Amino acid sequence: MVPTTHGTEKIAASLASNTCACGAGKPPGRSFCRMCSYDLHPRLRGQLTKRNMGEGYEEAHRAALAKLVELKRVTPDEAARSGL
Repeated sequence: MVPTTHGTEKIAASLASNTCACGAGKPPGRSFCRMCSYDLHPRLRGQLTKRNMGEGYEEAHRAALAKLVELKRVTPDEAARSGL
């Protein structure tokens, strides 16, 4: 079992949600909506799909949220609710 922290729980809830950090709809099990995903560098997008919780996914998710804040796709408040 993967040890959980408050941030990890937020990331897991975000992954299970049908709403992206930006507020758009997304399928549960996907990290972000299509628009946010394609705004990320392909390498970072790949890290989100190839890693499991507890095996580097959390770090990749936080890096992606930080990039989306930088790109102004997501506000800092939205990112905080999603685990940044």
